[in-house]
Amino acid sequence: MSNIFNFPDIKLKLIPPKGPKRNTALWLLFVVVVVVAAITTFASNSTSPSNIPPSPKAIPLGGVDLAQYCKSLNYDTNDGENNEELCSSNINLDEACNWQYERDNLHITFNRDNDPESGICYDPQENQIGGISDMLGYCQRGFENRSPDVKAKVVNGKWTCRTKIDMGLVCIWQYQKRAVEPRYEEGTWQCYERE
Repeated sequence: MSNIFNFPDIKLKLIPPKGPKRNTALWLLFVVVVVVAAITTFASNSTSPSNIPPSPKAIPLGGVDLAQYCKSLNYDTNDGENNEELCSSNINLDEACNWQYERDNLHITFNRDNDPESGICYDPQENQIGGISDMLGYCQRGFENRSPDVKAKVVNGKWTCRTKIDMGLVCIWQYQKRAVEPRYEEGTWQCYERE
């Protein structure tokens, strides 16, 4: 019996040992290790736009408009943190209260100034309903189809929904070309078309 695993750049033919001293458990462990190594190698050689090495013969297309890209995903704007470009939107906390408690008439009040985590949701009669316990869920609900890796975070004292920007996808979106590569040059992102 033989098994053949085909990956784009990898071909393995695994033949189990024969004879009376065949150790099935050891053979299965070996097969699992080889398959995991092959999958890891394949995944690390991914060809997503951001992982492709720069092409020396690439044709310059121009810069990127990150604000427009983020708006196309329904975010308010783009910003950066720790050398990462991000799309972000401030969270309407009244809407988050209504989402959390499945209502449409709640508003938020803060117990402590300058503490975005001290917000409590109240109804129109000023009855305390509770806090917002699932800010991430609120962000995921709002951006689930556009950016599945969205996060909820306090930035400059305000709750925001944020997601990392994949510059390869920005180049594809902006120039409507598939064979593109992003490059960070002289403090700005540029897109190039691969030949």
